[in-house]
This record gives sequence, C-alpha cells and structure tokens, in this order.
Amino acid sequence: MTWSVFFAVERDFTDLLDAMFRLEGGLLYEEYSRNSTPARAFGTSAEALAGLGLGTDVAGTGHATQCALWLPAVMPRPHIKRIDMVGGSWRETVQGCGLIWLRTGGRHESEITESTIGWFTEKAAQQMCSVEPGPDQVNWEAHKESCAFLTKAMRSLTAAKARKFPVLTHASAAHSAGAKLFHGMGVKEEVRVDAA
Repeated sequence: MTWSVFFAVERDFTDLLDAMFRLEGGLLYEEYSRNSTPARAFGTSAEALAGLGLGTDVAGTGHATQCALWLPAVMPRPHIKRIDMVGGSWRETVQGCGLIWLRTGGRHESEITESTIGWFTEKAAQQMCSVEPGPDQVNWEAHKESCAFLTKAMRSLTAAKARKFPVLTHASAAHSAGAKLFHGMGVKEEVRVDAA
C-alpha cells in the first residue's frame, strides 16, 4: 500500500474533505464502527466533520480516527463485515481493495500528531488484497485518477514540510505558534518544519 504522512488540524480536514467530496458520489465510511453500532457513512464534509471529530487526537497516539473513502466510479459498494466480540457486542468494518484510507491524528494538547492517507496500487492489490470487492472489481484507471487528484489537492493545501512530510496550512500556523509535530505511532519522534 502507498501511505503518505502529513500533519493537519481541524480546519485542515475541512479543506481536505472538501477536496475528497469533489470526487463524484464519494462516501466517507468510518473504518470500524463503534460497539454494537453499524458503520456510519458520510456524504458531505460537514457531516463527516461533525460525526468524526477529525483533527483532534484525544489520546495523542496519531491514530484517532480511521476512515475509508468509497468512490462509485472506482469500485462497487464496499463490503461491510460484522465482527462479533466477546461479551455479545459487535462492530462493523468496511472492506474493499479500491478504498482510499484516511487515518487521522491531529491536535493533542501542545502537539500535532501525524495523519496518513493511503491506497493500494493495482499491483499491490493483486498481491495482497484478499477482501471483497477484490482487485478484479476495481476500475484501476479511475482509481489512479482519483488518487492523483487527491495528491494534487494535498500539495495545494501544504504550507510547509517537516522532513519530507506535508504540513497543511492550519497545522503550520499552529506549529509556528508553538505546537510540536510528532511522527510515528506508539514511539513518537518530534519533527521540525524545514527552513525555507
């Protein structure tokens, strides 16, 4: 899978989701539902921001929210799999080889933890993706165009770089005001914005 690390806070996710929802018919699913609740899907930036709390990382882990963007031009609707848990509760997870994955960090006290966006390439999906809808059900040309559009949108929202990682506009302003940027999950490492 191709994963790109970036730094963003609440207002940056408004801009990023606006770009995502410019892709026709997109739905943003939570990757794993809450206990005993169906997986939610959001059709607008406002719905997703209100429902998911993107850009805030309460625990400071860099893994606050996990989402999957589904595009009807890319693949059939994702498979929703129920996971039965000990004690009788259950969760749902969203699956599909053509989904675009968004895992968010964000603001945690005086820190900003990393976020990531990623997707399978066709070759990687053929080798590693074993869920349905499978690699043969993905329109890889449409997938490639959608990912290129999102990459370009991310570039347009980037105000600075910390090492090679994009720092989006509002995260950059927060960093300039004293917030520290942290890369990695679990064991985190501080990164600094590169000199211009």
